[in-house]
Amino acid sequence: MMKGMINRTRLLAARLALLSLAAFAGWAQADSVLLIHGYLSSPLSWERTGVNDALEANGWHRAGIIEPHSQIIVPPKEPKTGKNRVYNVHLPFRQPLDIQGNELSNALDMVESKHPGESVILVGHSAGGLAARMSLVTRGKGNVTRLITIATPHLGTWRARQGLKITKNHGPFNIVKEVVGGRAYDNLKASKPLLWDLIPNLPGNALFWLNRQPHPDIDYVSIIHTKGFSGKGDWIAPALSQDMNQVPPLQGKSAVILLPSGHELSPRDGEVLVDILNRKVQ
Repeated sequence: MMKGMINRTRLLAARLALLSLAAFAGWAQADSVLLIHGYLSSPLSWERTGVNDALEANGWHRAGIIEPHSQIIVPPKEPKTGKNRVYNVHLPFRQPLDIQGNELSNALDMVESKHPGESVILVGHSAGGLAARMSLVTRGKGNVTRLITIATPHLGTWRARQGLKITKNHGPFNIVKEVVGGRAYDNLKASKPLLWDLIPNLPGNALFWLNRQPHPDIDYVSIIHTKGFSGKGDWIAPALSQDMNQVPPLQGKSAVILLPSGHELSPRDGEVLVDILNRKVQ
């Protein structure tokens, strides 16, 4: 049984690698990148993990943090000039996908107004990739030419159901809260609408709806983190869930890159992003 599982994993890797090579041909370099953080995270996650450093070192300069709700862009402490720029978007990570998608749409409006006619690439980590897809489906692509998702559970995650189960009422003493940890428990409780959205294949939730909507005709890239489950995914999302080709409207449209990494961002993600962003039209 284990041997058959390993063979299937290898076949999947080979198929995805071929898709990656085919889809990379013909991509054009963009002018602006919007980095979208995931659940329980912030724009600083791209800084702490060295992703912004990797981009800066390769010609993608920090342009600031976008606060969509406040309609402001906080410039970097040491601004640099250059054709290609990177914005870090701050989203309300506990809110449901439709609210996060709307906030991201506001950020896109701000960038497109500031840089009219220039193209934009969206890069979303974890649930940030779902917020990006929600914005593309509800707002339209505008100037967006590509979506890159990193360890995003496009088909949902069983961890969402687990989180909802943990936050059920466990009586006046709530031993579960003490075991999980007060702050983590409170975060889960405050995130119940989002967790509901992320339950796999649940009719009526946002992800079920999103995965059945037409998506814009742009370039799609799925960076799949495979460390933790013998190459089958990370501790949040199975490999198949991270592959946008598994979403019916996007079948066969996404390039795929397999990265032996846990769910969290790492400097390696920055290196992979640089390689993708700097590929020019063949």
